[in-house]
Amino acid sequence: MNNKLLRIMALTCVLLAFILVFVACDDEGATDTTSVKTEAQTELKSEEKTEAQTEEKTEKMTEKVTETEAVTEEKKDENTYKIVVVDESGAPVPNVPVQICQGEICLIPVPTNSDGFVEKALDADPSEYTVKIPDPRYVTEEYYTFPEDSKTLTITVTVAE
Repeated sequence: MNNKLLRIMALTCVLLAFILVFVACDDEGATDTTSVKTEAQTELKSEEKTEAQTEEKTEKMTEKVTETEAVTEEKKDENTYKIVVVDESGAPVPNVPVQICQGEICLIPVPTNSDGFVEKALDADPSEYTVKIPDPRYVTEEYYTFPEDSKTLTITVTVAE
């Protein structure tokens, strides 16, 4: 009987040890799950903060761009000059090449639009610029200058025969 009792006691100890190991593993798993959940929640909150910060930065940048565009538009309006090309009857002439020069430097000719004009922002005083019609199909003066205190220059052309 002593052998039987010893075997039962030994099996009971092994069983208890197994139960303790199983419970300990289960507790560690629970702890890991909780910490994983906590880490995930922290990460999610961090991402939400980052996303909110990104949205806020985007809004601020959009406001700055809008302000810059408004200032640029104001400056453009201040420095924009209009060259109107008309025929002898005063009707606008489309597709006439207009060339603006400052001293010896001339820009590439730009054709008038369907309403017979070209608009161009000029950086310097308009009196420093001359305007040409570099197309032999039209009889014009050699060059034109902007009238004093005016942002519009009207050029009358005659079709060459």
